[in-house]
Amino acid sequence: MEDDVNSIFDRPVRDLLYQKVQRLEREEGHQMGGAATCPRNDSNFSYGRRVPRHVKEQEWNLSSLIQAQEEQRSLECYEINIDPIVRHKLAKLLLLNGVLLDRNPGVYKQLLNYPRAEVELRGDIAKDVDRTFIEYRLFSNGNKGQGMLYRVLAAYAVYNPEIGYCQGMNVLASVLLLARFSEEETFWALTRLMKEYSIEQMFLPGLPGVRRSIEKFNELFEFLLPKLAKHFAKEGIESTMYLSKWFMTLYGSVLPLELVFKVWEEFLATGSWSVLWAVGLSLLHLFEDELLKRPFEGILLFIQSLPLEKLDEGAVLDQTAAFRKQIREAKWAQESLFALLA
Repeated sequence: MEDDVNSIFDRPVRDLLYQKVQRLEREEGHQMGGAATCPRNDSNFSYGRRVPRHVKEQEWNLSSLIQAQEEQRSLECYEINIDPIVRHKLAKLLLLNGVLLDRNPGVYKQLLNYPRAEVELRGDIAKDVDRTFIEYRLFSNGNKGQGMLYRVLAAYAVYNPEIGYCQGMNVLASVLLLARFSEEETFWALTRLMKEYSIEQMFLPGLPGVRRSIEKFNELFEFLLPKLAKHFAKEGIESTMYLSKWFMTLYGSVLPLELVFKVWEEFLATGSWSVLWAVGLSLLHLFEDELLKRPFEGILLFIQSLPLEKLDEGAVLDQTAAFRKQIREAKWAQESLFALLA
């Protein structure tokens, strides 16, 4: 994947730009890690993984960061009524009080200016864009959301050629757009989500993050829901059959979006993977009686199309909190994916 993407870029120029970024990172006293050949072109580029205390403590002004762009957005395209407080928190956590945009002016546009006509991933991105959340006007019938989503994903493939584009990233970016992030905000929020919260581990070759997080989930599943775990084992149901999609999209592909926003808020605020494990356990627990009645085929069909109309948001969140408490009390349950991959 990396060779496919790298082959179309001017290697000397890309490498020179990356060297500039590395030098700046050394001067700031930290390394961003990630891809070995990222074409970040601005000499003032800074990922902002470590933000000076005085910047962190600045009062976050919602109007200065977002309200100026609000008039440019046709709100009739957005059918999701996201709680302003939840959106405020998502933006604050993912955009670092606006620092990412403020410290990297023009970087997103420059990434979009890289030639992409020959990128083999272009077709994969376009194919997934055409079938992502098309039930919402923002992404239906060639509406503007599809172009926004395509550009964000294409820019990220340039930004991080080690990963490029993988299915599942389309859902992550779409959730951000449906949360009324602007196109550029969505790109920077996606980069921070992938790097700072180690979501990129899910998409690296071999999917190490998926593998290790499922291993940990299985331990919790057997410990907290032993009866259902035994039934799944008897019927030959493996966690990879459903958890990969749940984890790689942070439940964006399975839960109602209003609930997804709240799950993300908790996950981003705590940085704890126990949130994601607990949500998965909660879904299985809430439908446990139904799942225990079903054989192999019935279980798969049920899990692949959960009856969302039967989901009570409050029940999911309450059960998630209860499971998180149990996970914290189980000292063997590491909460950090970085710790899992160490």
